[in-house]
Amino acid sequence: MCAERVTRFLTAGMIFVIMYFVGANPTIALALLAFVAIMMVIWGAFDFCPSIWMLRKFLPSCYCKCKEEENE
Repeated sequence: MCAERVTRFLTAGMIFVIMYFVGANPTIALALLAFVAIMMVIWGAFDFCPSIWMLRKFLPSCYCKCKEEENE
């Protein structure tokens, strides 16, 4: 798994959690939706995603050209 792919899965998971909370507690759903929307706006406006930045500390990037791959 790579950082960008995990970020997509986390975003999808958040959407499912938000869909659950729409019926259970709309206030929590609205707060979570605002959080996801703000993160997407930051990612789109500044080409910086905090979750990808954090995940790259633990996982490799999907777009990283490793030195081993360049030699082949």
